[in-house]
Amino acid sequence: MELLVEVAPTKEKAIEKIRKKYGDRVNILRTQRNNRSFFFGLIERVSVEIFFSVNRGSQSSVHEIPSVQSRTRVSAARVEDTEAEKIKILESAQRINAKIAQQVEPLISAAKEKKTEKVPTSPEAVHTLTQTLEGMIQKITNSAPVVITQELQSIQRIELLLEENDFSFSFIRKSIARLKDELSYHDLESFEKVESTVLRWIIESVHIQVPPICTGTRNIVLVGPTGVGKTTTLAKLAAFYFVTEPKRTGIQPRVKIITTDNFRIGAAFQMERYCELMGLDLCVVQAPVEFLTYMTLYQQETDVVFVDTEGRSPVDGQNIERMVEYFRAVKNFELEVYLTIDAGSKANDLREVFKQYALFEYRALIVTKLDETTSIGNLISALSEARTPITYITTGQTVPSNLEKASVNLLLSKLKGFKLLAEEMGNDYGDYGSKER
Repeated sequence: MELLVEVAPTKEKAIEKIRKKYGDRVNILRTQRNNRSFFFGLIERVSVEIFFSVNRGSQSSVHEIPSVQSRTRVSAARVEDTEAEKIKILESAQRINAKIAQQVEPLISAAKEKKTEKVPTSPEAVHTLTQTLEGMIQKITNSAPVVITQELQSIQRIELLLEENDFSFSFIRKSIARLKDELSYHDLESFEKVESTVLRWIIESVHIQVPPICTGTRNIVLVGPTGVGKTTTLAKLAAFYFVTEPKRTGIQPRVKIITTDNFRIGAAFQMERYCELMGLDLCVVQAPVEFLTYMTLYQQETDVVFVDTEGRSPVDGQNIERMVEYFRAVKNFELEVYLTIDAGSKANDLREVFKQYALFEYRALIVTKLDETTSIGNLISALSEARTPITYITTGQTVPSNLEKASVNLLLSKLKGFKLLAEEMGNDYGDYGSKER
């Protein structure tokens, strides 16, 4: 019995080739899976060997080959399209170390020419080529330890800088992977290049949305978890439109305030005090139907209606659903809903807030208490994933002066340790990102 071997990337392809050559006159004896590594394990190639015999009948077949040729076939089957294999190895070597790129380029060109000409290449030639390239890489690696150290130092420095600014593990991991993928080895040697690249990605993570220009009544609603400062923020917004803007435009808008917050002790009293100071009316509603009644009335006689809502924990799904009932009651009105979040919140907490409050279909964010946090990384990490724009930022307790229209530079001012930050903040990022009207 004559033993033959067929090699292919998968078992199915190997059997397909055997059937094509020998038909059904085949006995499969053994299947073996092989893993071959090149370049110190950086390149791995998987193949399947099938050992088989052929039942020789009385009739001759064009597939029958003398035993010497069969042995040649076994040897040749171990390397399919060796010129293509050489090209893959050489191109992989280029990616491993840019220092040998120019040295292997002529070899790649020659291999491509041979592949076009269908010139056969023996397995021994591929083995020799592999050994040669491994030697080149080892020599270059041993002769340039300083370059490798500098690359590692630049990555370590930017990783430490992001950690010091409280960026999330996910943001840091993705940034490091992106640096290695998008920057050349030469660029990775320069920490200035690495820093400027990461700083640009941070800036791209922040999107600003300017307040809309409305011809009718604006219905501005603030939602968000407990303790983020919704009531104070709403008072600042009301003061801005009722006190500050008229001084600039000479036009006095008609402003009304509604609160649905009957849960927190003193919430209505706090808002009532703000309204007294500004000379505004406050309406406290107890049920969705009452909310609908006042919203309908105010559409006819008011320019801006502000609505304060209960603060609920993002894990308090039952009470959040109860808040949604108020919104369902006024579903026919055009609402301008803003999710209010604390600038000092952890990235994981912000992700949960974004998820749970998505029921309210908020159009943008209001970031509060920027003055109370020393690190902005968690916020930017969450923003980079949610891609939700910011419209307003609060920077203190004073009403109304500590309310500002959102800007990238205002957030960048909280970053620490970035030497190129001053240069970047010299640019105008006020309308940066996905600006929407």
